[in-house]
Amino acid sequence: ARLDAAVRRRLEVERARLGAGAGRLLTLSPLQVLARGFSLTTTADDQVLRDAAAVEPGDLVHTRLERGALEAVVVRIHP
Repeated sequence: ARLDAAVRRRLEVERARLGAGAGRLLTLSPLQVLARGFSLTTTADDQVLRDAAAVEPGDLVHTRLERGALEAVVVRIHP
């Protein structure tokens, strides 16, 4: 009976630990980041855009939002 109780307690602890880890992973999920209002912009050749200097006026960029995506042409760059 004590072994059974110990196994059950250990299982509860491990379930809680797994749930906490899953919660942390969810927080870091790219989709969750989009849900917080951020977007992901890539160049026409699917490179993640991290620097405004990586594109020029007239370049096509793709932006992924929480709901949907858009394509845009760069008009002006503000370094």
